[in-house]
Amino acid sequence: MPAKPSQPVAPREVWRAGGLRLTVLRTPTSEATPTDWWAKIVGVEPESRTSKPKAGELLEQGSFAEGSLVLATRPERIDWQYVATRKEDAIIGFPDVGPLRVAADAFVPPMMKWLEVCPPASRLAFGASLFLSVGGREEGYAKLAEYLHSVKMDPKGSSDFTYQINRSRNSKVVEGLSVNRLSRWDVASSGRVQIQVTPTAQMKMTAQSLPGMEFAIHAELDINTAAEFAGDLPPGNLRAILDELVGFAIEISEQGDVA
Repeated sequence: MPAKPSQPVAPREVWRAGGLRLTVLRTPTSEATPTDWWAKIVGVEPESRTSKPKAGELLEQGSFAEGSLVLATRPERIDWQYVATRKEDAIIGFPDVGPLRVAADAFVPPMMKWLEVCPPASRLAFGASLFLSVGGREEGYAKLAEYLHSVKMDPKGSSDFTYQINRSRNSKVVEGLSVNRLSRWDVASSGRVQIQVTPTAQMKMTAQSLPGMEFAIHAELDINTAAEFAGDLPPGNLRAILDELVGFAIEISEQGDVA
């Protein structure tokens, strides 16, 4: 069992958030989606809205903090997403909405407000796509080893590595509720690729450390309440549950893969 480090591997300010997400899985008896959620939560009307009344689907989007906010509602689920917007002239790098703490401070409060009026929920999930910049692929695998305490890494000889694990915990908010702490780790690269045409006319793309290329440790987190929980989540506890899910995500970003 991986031991929990006595000190954080990296402070959460080091991690950049490529995006954050709140998902609510609706109960079968959930009523139709109100059309005024966006204005009530954000304070202004969305910049774009696509509605499919027969399918019960609604997609709204607009500028928010350092990126964009997207609200996607369907009969079975509701997703709020805080996403980065890439500049038109940017072809290198990992778009983000700022440091994890700053992004969470912008995204979580309005989500807490929305949970006061959201329909009955059977499950709740908080997702985060995180990036930690490194100097190159080898450095990335060496750094990744500091977060994956039960994995023996070979930084010089490793490539195309992906590690995914779920370490569930019991909720301290709702008795009998289990929380899945799913994390997926890899070393990502962004930038120009080198294209080579072989004698057989096949194209090969290589992602070496070319000029202007950027590398980062990438952690994809999905912290969610388990499907085995019987009945609806207590409406009065939804805010506390979200706070717990966000806390688990912060812990993983600081401590890595710990039980």
